[in-house]
Amino acid sequence: MVCGPSLNPDYLSNKDAGVKLAFVMPAIEFSLISLIGILFNFSVCYITYKYRKQYTTLGSKTAILITLNSFFEILLLSAHFLFLAVTASGINLIPFKKAIIFHFHSMIGYFCAILMMYSLSFDRLLAVAFPFFYQTVKRCYYIYMHLAVVITFICFVIYRIIQVIYLYPEWPVNGSIGDSLSLITLNSSIWTFIFSPLSMLPSIIPYLIIGLIVKCLKVNSNDNKKKQTLAIVVFNYFCKYWWLFY
Repeated sequence: MVCGPSLNPDYLSNKDAGVKLAFVMPAIEFSLISLIGILFNFSVCYITYKYRKQYTTLGSKTAILITLNSFFEILLLSAHFLFLAVTASGINLIPFKKAIIFHFHSMIGYFCAILMMYSLSFDRLLAVAFPFFYQTVKRCYYIYMHLAVVITFICFVIYRIIQVIYLYPEWPVNGSIGDSLSLITLNSSIWTFIFSPLSMLPSIIPYLIIGLIVKCLKVNSNDNKKKQTLAIVVFNYFCKYWWLFY
């Protein structure tokens, strides 16, 4: 199946051509995985909100950032259901201006999920490298700072979406978030870089620094526990990295 924005005549011939396995099978696959992902991310949001006052950890700065990240993940994952609806109906291709109606929130979720990877890595580095400063910072101010960055970034994303709607309103897409995102990056080196896996590599550096700090401190008590926790965080990080660019 051709993916990404394409004006290939063979690809465009699939419009209103009925149900095509090359289109519908990936749509089913992504929808099932997305449904599971939405349930897991929703559970993170629900548990954190419900028990935030009962457990200190769930009311921490990091827990709030993780919850925010899960919220953006839910927005992103919901995009795959449009892909399923378009392919299962046999339409297969719709104009970008129609797809964006259902993908608008998912695009914001996608780019903000990437931003949250940086936000969380910075949060962990600050907590490990400057623990006393991290503990003295008021939670509300700390979260507001992160939200200010997120909201500013969302404004840039919205501007780019509006720009693409103006430039390519009738461009055919298959309803997948990948097709819509590919149009966002079309003829833009900046957005192409943001969309590429390379944009995630710098956010790994703080975790490498954290690993060095934990190793150099050589704190005997809870040392193994810290290393195990770091390993789990890094493993989860790479799983998310793979999912975003799969």
